[in-house]
Amino acid sequence: MGLPYIYLIAIFRFIHWETSSHKYAVAWTTMRDPQLGGDGGGYFFICTHGIKVEAATDSVFVWKLRSWHRTSLQQQDPNDPAIFQAGLAIITPSGVSRLWEEV
Repeated sequence: MGLPYIYLIAIFRFIHWETSSHKYAVAWTTMRDPQLGGDGGGYFFICTHGIKVEAATDSVFVWKLRSWHRTSLQQQDPNDPAIFQAGLAIITPSGVSRLWEEV
C-alpha cells in the first residue's frame, strides 16, 4: 500500500451509496444562514451524474439511493458553535421491508 493508494482512499472514502426499501430518498434543507455565502460548503454531490446541489433555505431535492453521492464540508469557525444549516433527510433503512413482512 503506497502513498497513491492511501491518497485515493482519502479522496473517495466519503463517496457512498445506500440500500433501501425504496428507490429514492428526499432531503429538505429547512434553514441555511446567508452569511455562509457561495463558498460556505455543506453541499450535496451526486457523483454518478456530476451534479452539485447547492444548499438553500427551504429547498428539497430527491435522488436515487444507488447513485454515488457525498456532501462537502461546511465552513465553520471552531470557536463558534452556531448552527448555520439544518434540514431533514428521509431514507428508509433496508431492513424495514423485512421487518414489515415478519409482522
